[in-house]
Amino acid sequence: MANQIKLKDLYDECKKQMAMGNGEKFLVVSNDNEGNGFHGMFFTVSAIRKKDRRYYESLIRDSCETNADNILLVG
Repeated sequence: MANQIKLKDLYDECKKQMAMGNGEKFLVVSNDNEGNGFHGMFFTVSAIRKKDRRYYESLIRDSCETNADNILLVG
């Protein structure tokens, strides 16, 4: 199982990939915490609004973090 990443980890990896010339490639996102299923990434980074907190917390399946105040959504 993979370790859950933080925004700063994603940012650092994006900078590295851009420097390697991968800036025009499309993104897919794992649909589980084992990386054996993927779907296209259509949305960047979004914070969970307070009024939507309960709804989004009910949709998160395999996050190490469950507090919506500490989660950003991607994909």
